[in-house]
Amino acid sequence: MIDGYVARLTESSSKFGALLDSISDFIFITVMVPICITAFSWRWWMIGWVCIIAIIRFLSLGLGLMKYHSLAFLHTHLNKATGFLMFCFPFYYDLLGFTVTAVILCCIGSISSIEELMITIKSKELYRDIRGYFSLKSKSF
Repeated sequence: MIDGYVARLTESSSKFGALLDSISDFIFITVMVPICITAFSWRWWMIGWVCIIAIIRFLSLGLGLMKYHSLAFLHTHLNKATGFLMFCFPFYYDLLGFTVTAVILCCIGSISSIEELMITIKSKELYRDIRGYFSLKSKSF
């Protein structure tokens, strides 16, 4: 989040840097999920919700790979918000408890993953730095 902002601010951003940033975010999530699964006592509905979000994310990545011949990680505002909330998880956990924090993260994660899938389905070109679904109106189809 901050690194992309600094790169744009200093005019040193690149397509490769954006892809590398997305891959590093993906690795961060992939590493953190098993740690969080073993560190907390999850209810069955929480595990199911996280699995549904993961399935939607993988569907979006697979569809993007087929359509654009590239890993289609999108930098939407909701994806950035989801990443920020996941990064701040320890603070929210201490403040709100596990269940409330999990519900908030899953709500935002669900909305952002559905938005990413909808963008990937609807757009004909890959727009990595799209703000969100309603920004598609300004893009050419």
